[in-house]
Amino acid sequence: MAYIVRMPKLGVEMQSGVVLAWLVEEGEDVSEDDVLAEIESEKTVADVTARESGTLRQVFLEEGAEIEPGGAMGIVAGADEDISELHQSVGQDDSAGGENGTTADVAEDESGTPEQTDTGPEQTAQSSANTAHSVSMTPKARQLLHDHDLEPSTIQGTGPNGSITAADVERAVAGPTPPSSPATPTERDLTDQSAGTDAPELVTPRARKRAASLDVPLERVSGTGPHGSIRETDVERATSTPTQPEAGKSVEVGAEHESLTLLEERPLTGMRTTIARRLSSSWEAPHVTVDRWVNAEPLLEASEEAPEVVSMTDVLLKAISDTLAQHPEFNATFENGTHYIYDEHNIGFAVDVDAGLVTPVLKEVQHMSMQELAHQRGALTDRVMRQRQRPADLQGGTFTVSNLGVFGVESFTPIINPPQVAILGVNRLKEEPRRTDRGIEFKSVIGFSLSFDHRVIDGADAARFLDTLATVLDDATALLEQ
Repeated sequence: MAYIVRMPKLGVEMQSGVVLAWLVEEGEDVSEDDVLAEIESEKTVADVTARESGTLRQVFLEEGAEIEPGGAMGIVAGADEDISELHQSVGQDDSAGGENGTTADVAEDESGTPEQTDTGPEQTAQSSANTAHSVSMTPKARQLLHDHDLEPSTIQGTGPNGSITAADVERAVAGPTPPSSPATPTERDLTDQSAGTDAPELVTPRARKRAASLDVPLERVSGTGPHGSIRETDVERATSTPTQPEAGKSVEVGAEHESLTLLEERPLTGMRTTIARRLSSSWEAPHVTVDRWVNAEPLLEASEEAPEVVSMTDVLLKAISDTLAQHPEFNATFENGTHYIYDEHNIGFAVDVDAGLVTPVLKEVQHMSMQELAHQRGALTDRVMRQRQRPADLQGGTFTVSNLGVFGVESFTPIINPPQVAILGVNRLKEEPRRTDRGIEFKSVIGFSLSFDHRVIDGADAARFLDTLATVLDDATALLEQ
């Protein structure tokens, strides 16, 4: 049975996905559950598998292309099966929810064809205002249009059914290119329109950008992609300096176009781009951060007495859960003007990977034993480090912890993970002189930085939260018995 391969939705917060690699070429046979492609969303990498056996008849998205969940990636069908109806449905069935329940931006009438409306003089202004919502485009393309103050009507879409992709907007910003002959969706996305007659016909946008930055003529690069297309790795193999541009290369950067010597270019990955977008959104909330040093001697003692699998981090997470039980307003989200407070302590903990911070979530920590918490945290961390986390691993967080103490940080301002209302930063352990019955002694202390959304939480509430956490940690060994 012929079907459209669609971008899966990896979690409720996913806005778009990027094709990292196709593991099957067009025309290649596949069996049920074979991995077709590897994709990346905001916070995870996942495989797209074949739901039935057949042949990968067509690929709509090249490697590096971005599309919203539910968007068409390709077609799997029998080798001789007619797929013309699937071609026509690409982009149309999405407007009715598609197979993944997503909604495209193309308006349709009941017959399933694009809706045509009259645009008389009295409707012109309204139509112009709604243009960005009546043309199919990826979320990244919409953001770029807004950033560069461009009208969708000025962009020639090269995505499925003429939808606008981020690459289309970037080409429009860069300036006009020589016209090219009509091509299929896959060929059109890959064609190097700016190359001369001797240049290869199939070049991915990333490869074209990399070749320009390394000053590598594309006609000297051998392509290893589908149909001999040139990919970024092919360009890097063709030069002796794959990770850096030409030494001493002068470029124009910044609004003032200052002439600087370029050392290295680091385009944001799909994950890093999403992190940047989400953190920018988070910072719109009024952040306030309070800091406090807390006696860490009982915490260290509990860590030493705990079973080998239990670490100081596990003891600390359990203490945070006990603190949330006494201050439930922090175990919450703020959405649509409402402060939602939850019973489950779903605590996210930041994990540092090459692409950025990933925050897996430990579910219902309040009901876990210490050893169960340690085992689950270890398993989550392992999956994240191998980039094999599941969508469910990253969902449902009600409070977040970020530990920079391992890097020697004494205080910082952790940024709230929206729509949560608070995040606890853990700082380094250090020794301070304390007066005791035996005189002045050096005792271990640990620093905490608590950021909160001031729209729903006050500074005094945050101070009380840290005071309760200090009290819980004073009897940290008791946490081992939970």
